[in-house]
Amino acid sequence: MVFLHDSDGQGSTDGPRPIDTAVFFTRLGQRIIHLLTAVTPTGTLYEVDMRLRPSGNSGLLVTSLKAFAEYQRQNAWTWEHQALVRARVVAGSETLAEKFSQLRAIS
Repeated sequence: MVFLHDSDGQGSTDGPRPIDTAVFFTRLGQRIIHLLTAVTPTGTLYEVDMRLRPSGNSGLLVTSLKAFAEYQRQNAWTWEHQALVRARVVAGSETLAEKFSQLRAIS
């Protein structure tokens, strides 16, 4: 699973307690992982391994599309390019989904 955003990263939320964009997206990603890995009476809902994201455990949980594209061009291993063949957008804006699809096509 890879979490991407297409904001410039310079803004903040407009809620009662504004937080940086990067913090917002990281917390959102953490909540999604928490929901997906919930333990139910029949076991764990899904197993999520975020170590496979760009740069592994040392990388950001949520990456900008621009940084992800740069990573794919400069540092990604062959198997990471191969994994993109099967990657699919499951949530988010249509604009970001289209940009990701274009990136997938050239990687």
